[in-house]
This record gives sequence, structure tokens and C-alpha cells, in this order.
Amino acid sequence: MQIDARQTGIGYIKISDLADDLNLTVRLFARAVSFFRDEEVPAIIVDLRQNSGGSPMGAGLASYFTKDEVELSRSYYYSERTGKFETYGPPATIEPDAALFYPGRLVVLVGPACASACEDVAWVLRQLPQTIVLGQYPSAGMMGEVGRGQYQLPADIQFQIPTGMDRDMQGEILIEGVGVVPDFRVPVDMASALSGRDAVLDGALEALTLRPRLRRALDVRDKLQAQTKSSGSEAGGTQMLLPGAAPIEIYSAKPDSAWWQALADAQANAVLRAGESQSVAVRLQDKDDEVLWAYGWCAADDATLAANWGQISARFVVEGLEVSAANLFTAEHAVNGGVCRAAFAALGNFPGGTHDLSVEVNFAAPVRAGQRIHAAGLRTYTHIVTAPQISNN
Repeated sequence: MQIDARQTGIGYIKISDLADDLNLTVRLFARAVSFFRDEEVPAIIVDLRQNSGGSPMGAGLASYFTKDEVELSRSYYYSERTGKFETYGPPATIEPDAALFYPGRLVVLVGPACASACEDVAWVLRQLPQTIVLGQYPSAGMMGEVGRGQYQLPADIQFQIPTGMDRDMQGEILIEGVGVVPDFRVPVDMASALSGRDAVLDGALEALTLRPRLRRALDVRDKLQAQTKSSGSEAGGTQMLLPGAAPIEIYSAKPDSAWWQALADAQANAVLRAGESQSVAVRLQDKDDEVLWAYGWCAADDATLAANWGQISARFVVEGLEVSAANLFTAEHAVNGGVCRAAFAALGNFPGGTHDLSVEVNFAAPVRAGQRIHAAGLRTYTHIVTAPQISNN
């Protein structure tokens, strides 16, 4: 394990394996977290990129970063008696550590060499709201439980297969075949390849100091359903950023159909031609303001919407880093004269200054909207968001 306090004032912990002295690993990790807490370090980077696994320790390591119990997942095994995968007992849970709590932010670095139990640690840490995952690629995607699937073959060949699987509390299979997908993807390009620098680590430092904080897809869903704040609240509000349109504020007093109709109107008025781009300036009034950022498409009926949406891809990019599709929440709603579908991202904790939020929309084939046919090609919608500087006085 490598522990460091970067010159930027950000903590850094690199865990290279989870197979050797596990007691020592836990004690060193806790000591590092305790040191960073005592020194009031605002954030910690946990580097798991070169960790091939060992013992799944995610719930234990995550215990220092929450005050509340967090239910994570259930393990399932095939039952020959029932012919189904069955689960028994309570779910895996993060139990808060009674002696140590670190209140700052976390960034977890992953890559294809992070496999098996390493992915357990990355995934569990990602279930905490203060965590984001960064990388150029997802983790290996091979976390099936193999303890019961060990086989000894002739010629001293050992063979193992997964015999168990984990599902999250919504019933989705964890990690297998997909990996832990970065919330922000650090681009793989000529500049990063030839720079001689660690582009992923640089991206983590920038995400902590220069970029707004990305919310999870579940948080986006909850924010849409809750409709943010009530009118007259003193707390920071939420602004909805729609393609090519000025932002609209969302209040709980507004029915959700109001901003869905606003999205429909924005789409009708701001569909760019292939190759065009458009920029809209947005000024946040409060450091606690949040942004719901959307791209949507509307059509006269469900069948037309499905056909059109199938030709459309949208990349949400925050100052050069692509937002993972796993952090986008997609929803549909009826509007006057049709139905709309939109992908939403949520951002908050904007550092003071200007931030570039772009949605790169590509039509893979011509798309018909009413009497108009939109040519295939790329369109870019940008919001330049200015956040207030925080006074040190």
C-alpha cells in the first residue's frame, strides 16, 4: 500500500493487492484515513488500477466514510432443489466504524487491471454519495464468487469458475461482464499518450478542485421526483439546462409536466443542423445551486419516438471529460401533442468560475420530425455556467 499527501493537499492511497496480509492492509488503510482526517485533507484518491484482487474488503474499507448503515447487495447461488438461484440471510451491509469517520470527498481510480475483489472495493465505495470513479476504461468485470468452483485438472492445471453472483438491492447483477464503469471517462488521445504524465491521476485532481460534482443516476431520479426546493426557500435551488434554451428554475410547486413541456418547446426551437453548435450562458446565484442537465427528443407517438431515439446518441461532456451513461437517468413524459424522452445528469458544488458543459448529439441517420427531416451528423449544445467565487473573508 502506498500512502501520500499530494502537493495539492489531496490525500492519495494506492492499494496494489488484497491477497497478502489483510490485517495489515486494513490497519494501514485506517491509519491513512485517520491521518487525512486529522490533517483536514478535503479529499482522498484511492488508486485501484493495478490491483488484481484477493479478499473482498469493500464493506470494511467503506466503513470509515459513512455515519449510516448502507445495504449493498445479496449473494445468490444455484439450488438444484429449486432449479433457481437462491439467496439466504441479510444483505451485505456497510456498518459505520464507531471510532473513525472521514467527512471529505473520495475519488476511486479504476482500469482493466482492477479485477475480482478489487472491483468489490471500487463498487462498494461508489455507493457512497461523496464518491466518484475515474478512469480511461472500466474495471475487468469479473467478480463472480469462485470459492465453490475450484477444480484440479491433470498435469497440475488448476481451473476455477464462478458459482455465485451478487445482485444489488434493485436486483441488478453486479459488475460481471461490465466492470465498474467510470463516472467520468478520461480521454485516450495523442495528448494524454505523449504527455509523460498520469492522465487519470491528473483528471482526478481536476475533478476534485476544478470541476463540479457529478451526482449518481439514483440521485438524479430522486431530484426529478422531489422537484428540488419549494418557492421562497433560502437554500440553493436547481436550474434545468435544456438544449439551446435559457435555464429554467424548478420548484416543488410546479407540476413536473411544466418542465417537460419546456423541454418539448426547447427541442422544437433549437434543433441544430448537422455540424452546427450553440452556446448559452448560465449564471448561478448561489454556491449551493444545483443543475439538472438534459437532452431530450419529442415525437407525436411512442412508436415514432422509439424510432427517432434509436438513431440519436448524446455524449454529456464536462470540461473535456465524458459523463458515463451509468450516471444518466432516462425518463419519459407525455406533453401536449406527443411524448418526450430525455436523458438527465445532475451537477452540484460548482467551484467558483466558468464551466463548460456540452452535449454532443449525433444523428446516425436522418431523423424525421413532423414535416422536417434532420440530416445525419453531429450537433453540439453548450452551456457556459458561471458559479460565484467564494470569499475567504
